[in-house]
Amino acid sequence: MSDTPIYLVAIAYDDEFKADEARILVRRAQDEGISDVIETAVVVLQRNGKKRLTQDIDLEAKSRNVGHWLGIAAALITGIPPLIFVGTAVGEIVGRLTDTGILTSDLKGAARKLQPGTSALFVLAHEAVPRGAMAQRLAPLGGHVMRATLPTALEDELDRILEPTPAPDVTASTS
Repeated sequence: MSDTPIYLVAIAYDDEFKADEARILVRRAQDEGISDVIETAVVVLQRNGKKRLTQDIDLEAKSRNVGHWLGIAAALITGIPPLIFVGTAVGEIVGRLTDTGILTSDLKGAARKLQPGTSALFVLAHEAVPRGAMAQRLAPLGGHVMRATLPTALEDELDRILEPTPAPDVTASTS
């Protein structure tokens, strides 16, 4: 097991599509060896108020599904139909206890904090992400740190990098 600390960073965006764009940038950076990302997730609160949660790995759902199928198998073997529900419940509990990634409950909590038409990117990584080249890639998308397990100085640095730079004033006269 690695002694490298694991950090969680959630970046909120003022647009419902920017978190998906940022996720692509994070994954490309990982493919290029710039970052060591364990998992990413996106939370979107659409303009109509509907939530969309997407995760790379949803261990809770996988365990629930395995438990459900084991319950069906046990019910078929024993002839006791309630075992299906018992299997599903046990799978849910095992999933919650063994989920080492981004928790679904954290994503749902973030969705409650978002305004309609906004989104958030969650990044779980072995380094104080995003820093350096990674942060510079995300900077054009703007955003602000919604939640982080980073040291305060790093969180402030990331927020500063993500601040949108004001557009140049093109209405000034050149005469």
